[in-house]
Amino acid sequence: MDIMMLLDGGSLTEVYDEFKRVEAATGEGLPLEKFVHTMTSHISDEKLDRERLVMDLSELFQQIDVNGDGRLEWEEFTGFCLEAGMMATRGMAEPLGFKYEHKATYHDTTTTGSFIEDVTFVPELRRVYVCEGDCATVREYDGQLKLLRELNTDAPFGPGDEPESTEQAAAAAAAAPWRCRS
Repeated sequence: MDIMMLLDGGSLTEVYDEFKRVEAATGEGLPLEKFVHTMTSHISDEKLDRERLVMDLSELFQQIDVNGDGRLEWEEFTGFCLEAGMMATRGMAEPLGFKYEHKATYHDTTTTGSFIEDVTFVPELRRVYVCEGDCATVREYDGQLKLLRELNTDAPFGPGDEPESTEQAAAAAAAAPWRCRS
């Protein structure tokens, strides 16, 4: 695990990209040779003996390849790194009560439409207005993208949607072109 400390954050991103590139091309993880090549190209410490580095990386590969298929998937790699980090800090702090899982997909629970039709930012209000595929409503978000309210696009203002200022009235008017285009 000490060898992993030689990678900085930027290098880890590049290692991730290489894992994903190989996985997309072959449907499998990195073989030993590709893993060693990828890691050595991102570790730049002149004090290291290259032969020793290759031996250490080969040993690391064997430790990480938990399913024994001779290929290293990103999930195996990150799982090992996290567990090794937790073990290293076990004496210093309470172990975490959860295990990291990379989630490739994100589900936005505030949307209901099949797709987003349009997004507009109104800098004067620091508001974001979003119209989904059905265009029945326009969602108003604050600068931190917290949902504030939904505006009805069929009428200028629905009950409770009255603008509090001329700026909000202008923002609602900016949303008017989002009425259903079908």
